[in-house]
Amino acid sequence: MECLTKVHVVTMGMWKPYRDLVPDVIPCFAVIADKWYVTQYADKGMEVIRKSYRTGLAAPMWERLASEQRRVMQTWTHQFPDVADAYEAREAFYAIYDCATHAEAEAACAAREAKLPKAIRRAFAELLSAMKNWRVAIFNYFDHGVTNAYTEAMNGPIKIVNLAARTYRFGVLRAGMMLNY
Repeated sequence: MECLTKVHVVTMGMWKPYRDLVPDVIPCFAVIADKWYVTQYADKGMEVIRKSYRTGLAAPMWERLASEQRRVMQTWTHQFPDVADAYEAREAFYAIYDCATHAEAEAACAAREAKLPKAIRRAFAELLSAMKNWRVAIFNYFDHGVTNAYTEAMNGPIKIVNLAARTYRFGVLRAGMMLNY
């Protein structure tokens, strides 16, 4: 395939069949697990702990909070130490993507995993499992700096058009999307 000479990486969601297929079909490409999935697992861990206390406790990212919201959040994190630990863990896993290099990101991740308190470790089991099983693909991001965000963003309009015009054949749908985007 001539077009494959221009491709250097393959970004994907964290679905094992995709990860297993790429080396068989196109073995020389680096596989990158999109960071969105890692952050979603971190969010899930935080939500498990938050919901175990009270569904009314919101947990937005720290930098998005206004000063009054930060004060309120600090109040309830003092009352619920597990929530504070989970919030800190989530923020730390997000911050891994602020690292400049692969080695720095690996070190930050290892430090965060080691520091995760036992009381909340079970809530972050999916994230820890993903970090173990997808480690190479996750940290390939730091070598290539590529995500599949654009592709995922384009899937939204494609799904809307496809739902609106159920009679379109794939070729017609593809042509329409190629012309518009």
